[in-house]
Amino acid sequence: MKSGTLSVRGTDTAFRQMLRHDMAAGLGRAWFFYIPLILAVFFSMAAFYRLGNALMEEAFQPTFADYLLEFFKGMKIYDKNRQEPFRIPSMFILFHLYMAFLVARYPLSDLSGFGRQVILHARNRAKWWNAKIVWCIVNAAVFYLIVLLMAFLFSLAAGRLSAELTEAVNLEVSEVDTSGLDTGLFFLLALLLPFVCSAALSILELAVSLFSKPWCGFVAGAVILALSAYFCHPLLMGNYQMVLRSRAVSFGGVESLYGFLLALALLLLAYFAGRFRFSRYDILV
Repeated sequence: MKSGTLSVRGTDTAFRQMLRHDMAAGLGRAWFFYIPLILAVFFSMAAFYRLGNALMEEAFQPTFADYLLEFFKGMKIYDKNRQEPFRIPSMFILFHLYMAFLVARYPLSDLSGFGRQVILHARNRAKWWNAKIVWCIVNAAVFYLIVLLMAFLFSLAAGRLSAELTEAVNLEVSEVDTSGLDTGLFFLLALLLPFVCSAALSILELAVSLFSKPWCGFVAGAVILALSAYFCHPLLMGNYQMVLRSRAVSFGGVESLYGFLLALALLLLAYFAGRFRFSRYDILV
């Protein structure tokens, strides 16, 4: 490719070029955008270790799973009748809002450069949209991989490298009763389901941005998170991203199966709505 020109032999070639561009421009050359997340995760897990040392009478050796639980536990179901103060978990909000920020930052801005060239040469807008969907999913995966890597390093340096939960640590330090959780169910609630929900919400944000402005998609995601923190309702996606909101952990919590179904329905709705909108989107404005 020379002087910004683009040779496209077919729509499949256009999709591969667009996807390679998105991985490079939206991830590779934007690596520094992930530094704040890495630092936030590091300080969060360091704070957990300090708290555990202060609270536990015995030697505090949290496992890999214990670190993950502390990070992804979220908050208990809020009951306004108890007149308790409403405190949104800071790391839960920071993690998901920062992901929403990156979705608002990159995909649509690409229409002012390389993405516009691909569309004009290939004459197939669906390929651009599909590449951005893949980017949203990969971006969400990077967020979760950063947490996994940090938990792995902390468990090596300040704990035990084990996938098993420590009930005493979970109850006394994280304030989560994990007696009813086996390893498989825990990783489904702490990683798989939240990741699927994050991917669906990222695609929803991207679709909303096409109908309005990128900041509107970001605000929509923020509103869903805030409402999820206040209301434990099965139609509010954020509840499925908090272990403490699961029926397996808390009475009155949400059912994980409904979370997968809701995420799938939302993902498909956002995908087709966004694709339809983009087919009529003026990319020359």
